[in-house]
Amino acid sequence: MKPCPNIEPCPVDCVCEWQDWGDCDATCEKKEGTRTRQCEVTTEAKHGGKECPPPEQDTCSKPGKDCPCEPDCDLSEWTEWGQCSVPCGGQGTQHRTRKINTPPEEECLCGCLEESQPCDNGCCKVDCEVGEWSQWSACDDVCGGTKTRERKVTKAADCGGKACEPLEESEECPADGCGPPSSWDPWTDWAAIPPTVTCGKGWRKRTRSHGNPSITCEKKKKCAEEVQEWLEKECPKCEYYPWEAWSPCHDDGYGTCVKDRKREAVGQMPNNPSQDCQCEWDAEPCSQEECS
Repeated sequence: MKPCPNIEPCPVDCVCEWQDWGDCDATCEKKEGTRTRQCEVTTEAKHGGKECPPPEQDTCSKPGKDCPCEPDCDLSEWTEWGQCSVPCGGQGTQHRTRKINTPPEEECLCGCLEESQPCDNGCCKVDCEVGEWSQWSACDDVCGGTKTRERKVTKAADCGGKACEPLEESEECPADGCGPPSSWDPWTDWAAIPPTVTCGKGWRKRTRSHGNPSITCEKKKKCAEEVQEWLEKECPKCEYYPWEAWSPCHDDGYGTCVKDRKREAVGQMPNNPSQDCQCEWDAEPCSQEECS
């Protein structure tokens, strides 16, 4: 068969799909604006078919919630900055806030209600830590002296932390004994009895020295000095006035530091008329320091 002459093709209309509206060009200063959308062609118009529609425009406005309030919102003062999120040893963040005192009549942006900033509290404090005490050392003196012990730092203080407690301490050794007897010189003779004392008790002393004057033995009175009480003879039974006050401590002339006192005789006792009464003396030893 032969095709029919002069037959024209049928018209084909445009087919398109409307797209979403574009962004509104309104601003907080220009409240009203426009937005546009287009119809995306899926089938082109042919043979005199209907064309697709042109882009459409629509009026629009900026939402109030996206624009600052006019006039400005009634806001409180900022609170103090909060604690840093990292206490020490690095950078952290701290926050502060404020609130709306009076809500605006229309929806709008009241401004920032929370702020943050970086913070750094510096290095972390480290307190000193020490180990256990060592054993006590031997006493540095045969007659006592001192002994010591120590401990070591296990963690040094840093960044203003608590300083170390003492790392060494000493303690007096028990002051017992006087060391080996062979290390002492012989005792001196006992001091002589004062010739002025004819009756009653008194005190006399003898001393010795050590070969090493720097040690405690030499300084210990009980090791380097002996004091003895003596009684020449009983004094007559007489009547006396009250004792006078003690004298200051003094050397009795025989190497003994003493203090003394006396009381005067009132007279002979009636039952002992032959006895010759005289003043009576009393003495007590003092420490050597009181005579130095």
